[in-house]
Amino acid sequence: TGGTATGSGTDYTLADGTATVTAGATTTTFSGTLVDDALDEVDETVIIDLASATISNATLGATTQHTLTITDNDDPPAIDFTAATGTIAEDGGTHTLTIQIATASAKTITVDYAISASSTTKSGQDYTFSAGTATIAAGATTTTADITVINDLVDEPDQTLIVSLSDPTNSTVGTNSSHTLTITDNDDPPTIAFSSAASSASEATAAVTLTVAQSDTSEYDVSVAYTVSGTATDGGADHDLSAGTSSISAGGSSTTITFTVTDDATDEDNQTVIVTLDATPTNATRGTNAAHTYTITDNDDPPTIVFSAGTSTSGEGDGTATFTLSTSAASEKTITVDYSATGGTATGSGTDYTLADGT
Repeated sequence: TGGTATGSGTDYTLADGTATVTAGATTTTFSGTLVDDALDEVDETVIIDLASATISNATLGATTQHTLTITDNDDPPAIDFTAATGTIAEDGGTHTLTIQIATASAKTITVDYAISASSTTKSGQDYTFSAGTATIAAGATTTTADITVINDLVDEPDQTLIVSLSDPTNSTVGTNSSHTLTITDNDDPPTIAFSSAASSASEATAAVTLTVAQSDTSEYDVSVAYTVSGTATDGGADHDLSAGTSSISAGGSSTTITFTVTDDATDEDNQTVIVTLDATPTNATRGTNAAHTYTITDNDDPPTIVFSAGTSTSGEGDGTATFTLSTSAASEKTITVDYSATGGTATGSGTDYTLADGT
């Protein structure tokens, strides 16, 4: 008439009936059938009552109710992930983790889950997911938890998020106790280029800094080789920059190329230092400002030009007189000056000498 067990073949089979004690005997028996199911459950009871309304040739004694306890013999089910691994693209949105038990249980089952320290992802940057407790209701076999993947703009290696199960109640941890989710990157490598295509400064500006920047941050080390050309002479004559490699560490955004300009005393044309980035940088592509032209503006005055001597003497029979001009300093420009014979006591045009105006 009661108890926690369910009849009709679920936990037991025992129909209402009549027990008979034959004349001269003092006992009789009747039996029910117990169902040996595979369900992990609490111990259950069957309560059997004797009915006074149907008794004959006897009266009911003190013990008119019997409680049978059916003790469970089933092991708790194993709880684990339905799959040990999974993959999602960075722009895939949500990855659903399914936690399962092999067989249903009559008990409520819980298990804790948390992010493993060996994951290569970063919370809030690569995904949104927190540690928690999963619950499988009595009679159910699965539950789920969602991981939201963040679609960033960072070029990076494929990353892993590892979720592990622990501390189950009414169950044991099964084979797939952890789930490794691989998030595949969908971002192109950044571009790398000079922050500007040209700049200039006086020869007196000794230290020059050129900035090389990338379009987006990257979780790779980025590097690019560069060459040096232009009208200026390297090796210290006009500057000390030579070919090399520029690098930006993972997570960085820019780097610099520095060199020193020589402040000489030579009057010269403005000169250029052209730095050109290689077409195939490492972990990046070359951007728009692939070359930077730095112009060194000269700061030296033109030299003065004079006769080496104010007077000279030549004999009438010498035939030729030579005049020497000199400058106060060397120059990288061609210097010209006009001259003319404008005086003196000698007569030109072939009388005493011949010297036409010239340059």
